[in-house]
Amino acid sequence: MGDKPKIHSKMFFNEWKRGKSDGFTRWLAYLFAYKSGPWRNELIQLLSANDLLALCNFSIDYSMVTDISTLSNARQCIALFTKNSDISIDVDRESVAWEAFAKSEIQCRSVNSRFEEYSSGGNTGYEQQLLFIRSKIAEILGKAPELSELSLGFGPGASSTVKKNTSARYKLNAEPVCSREAGESINELWPTIPHYAYLHKGKYRVGMGHLSFVPKSAKTDRSIMIEPLLNTFVQKGIGSYMKRRLLLAGCNLYDQSINKSLALKGSKDGSLATIDLSSASDSIASLVVLSVLPVDWMNLLCNWRTGLIVYDKKRLKIELEKFSSMGNGFTFELESLIFYVLALCVVIESGSAPAVFSVYGDDIIVPTECYSPLKNLLEFFGFSLNMEKSFNTGKFRESCGGDYYEGTDIRPFYVKGRWTDARVVGLLNFHLETGLLDASERDYIISHISPDHILYGPAGYGDGHIHGDHPRKPPANFNLSGYFFNSFSKVPKKNTSSLLFVGDDLYPLYNVMHSSPDPVAELFAPTGPGRAWVLCSPKRRRELLMNRAPLGSLEADPYVVRGDKGSKKSRIYVLNRGI
Repeated sequence: MGDKPKIHSKMFFNEWKRGKSDGFTRWLAYLFAYKSGPWRNELIQLLSANDLLALCNFSIDYSMVTDISTLSNARQCIALFTKNSDISIDVDRESVAWEAFAKSEIQCRSVNSRFEEYSSGGNTGYEQQLLFIRSKIAEILGKAPELSELSLGFGPGASSTVKKNTSARYKLNAEPVCSREAGESINELWPTIPHYAYLHKGKYRVGMGHLSFVPKSAKTDRSIMIEPLLNTFVQKGIGSYMKRRLLLAGCNLYDQSINKSLALKGSKDGSLATIDLSSASDSIASLVVLSVLPVDWMNLLCNWRTGLIVYDKKRLKIELEKFSSMGNGFTFELESLIFYVLALCVVIESGSAPAVFSVYGDDIIVPTECYSPLKNLLEFFGFSLNMEKSFNTGKFRESCGGDYYEGTDIRPFYVKGRWTDARVVGLLNFHLETGLLDASERDYIISHISPDHILYGPAGYGDGHIHGDHPRKPPANFNLSGYFFNSFSKVPKKNTSSLLFVGDDLYPLYNVMHSSPDPVAELFAPTGPGRAWVLCSPKRRRELLMNRAPLGSLEADPYVVRGDKGSKKSRIYVLNRGI
């Protein structure tokens, strides 16, 4: 027999083999199912039959709740499957997502036709509400900014021409491409970025958006729009400007905890309803936007949206009925603005005092008595409630990742892909406070982690280590009060290429322009339990501290690495609070 293969720290985020991952999932599912009280028999029966589709579709009847522990165990059992894109349930997720996209386009076309009739003098039944909505939106947005007033820049995502290496360095070097709508505004854009215009000799190409799909759950993918490069550059600035205007009006898109706290309150006393919309971003019909926005803002947004897209898989060119979708840099702020003003309209009409409500994207919270009238108003504008995630009765409420039953947090740990050592550590840390796992169960779970990847450290610094009281104290002669601990963090693959791009001449200037974060966002930046220095390379330390991200949590799913990324063990020194 040969020597055992050496375990490297870079494997902390690597996916397990399918057999090991599936077996671990089933063991966990049975563990939580056996403790799920009134749902125990049904869940065990589905697990025994390996009916994963039924598990994904399993709906909790909250009238059956006997105690919080059994409810939490049942929800955790289901959460191992519902968002897990790695399980096989014989569903073509992209086809399901494409059908949903096509359905939303048909819905938007119907809404556009209806609003076209209204613009010709038809009776809406909501004339007074429309007047209020237009007036309030104009008040919130104010005068439309010039491009020179916007904080223009590239986001982290792909564009229609830069899909793999998506950093600003590659985007600055890429050929400038814009949508046909933006073509007439390029002459206004170039003077605001003269160095960029000079670099590319003022040349650009007109292109289309690309429809793409990314994993969302076990049953479906999520549709996103990959926008042309110059559109993303301007859309990001428009979105940031709208976000600040919304904050001044009382809609805080910098802080999800507001919605969570209100959902908690609603679960306790039933005074507030939580609303979630189905395919909200894909349901913003073009004529809805044109009907409620001031002319100057309408022109600005119309100039930088992308109305013509291509779906490469089916070789289709599509003229969009929706105004914008996910992938557009101002869609989130635009939908939040519309939903906020619709909710405000209903709250004022109902006479609710004080007017307690909140909007964060398509997560809406209003007084319970406003639920039905807001539902009707949303449907008039072409939006549909997700009835599985909207609650106005009973003791359960959910919003912005906060799930509460009678004032208790019952949010489960959602598994979104194949198991990694990092994901297992995340599960352990998540349930450290829930009490769903006893000591023997935690020990058994830890036994599945590679020995070289078992580290302990304090909570508040990500899931690169198991949370526990095992910090290594500093030397006795160290003159500052604190302690060391080790944790895994993600590191990108080093760029060993010596090739220089034309855009590299502009990259330092671009970094200077964007070195200062949004001053408003800084007010809501998360803070840890103390101050920490990451003892790794200076470049990596700057990345971690500037991003203010928890260690090991620099991506949307912090428990898996895709592509050419790896991990390293970092040594961290933490000052005691107050030093």
